Amino acid sequence: MIRIQDIHKHQFLGNSDFPRLTWDEVIFNFNKSVVNNLPYRTMNNFGFVTHDNKCNTKVCAVAEEIQKLFPTNEITAHLYVSLTEISNTFGRHNDLEPLFIWQCIGITRWYVWDDKEYTYDLMPGDFLYIPARMDHNTKPITPRAAVSFGVQIDKN
Repeated sequence: MIRIQDIHKHQFLGNSDFPRLTWDEVIFNFNKSVVNNLPYRTMNNFGFVTHDNKCNTKVCAVAEEIQKLFPTNEITAHLYVSLTEISNTFGRHNDLEPLFIWQCIGITRWYVWDDKEYTYDLMPGDFLYIPARMDHNTKPITPRAAVSFGVQIDKN
């Protein structure tokens, strides 16, 4: 079994066979978040992120597979969308939790820093793993949608 403590480096995990989200599902999710006052955040130049994404069966299927790897950790799912290639993202930052990135629509360039800068161009179906506290940034190459699955660290 994979344990978070055993994975120290970012890595491209390859392409998956999971059915990917469609633009209709992305827009439905955003509409649901807005109408139901669920958490979401807009970004400059036509981008947004929603935080309540486990209602989608495709997202749930991926989250369940990640959950099998980390049975004692909560898995979160955040949908990141850029409707233009000039949509601003959050800039270089790091997260307190390890992330599995699932590219669903379009192409996103990922910059990841550990001892040097690494670049990954994620295509639909691709997965990328980023350890906790590792700096990263994104740039949409095309309009895009991706789900970031966070593995919550056990408090014990």
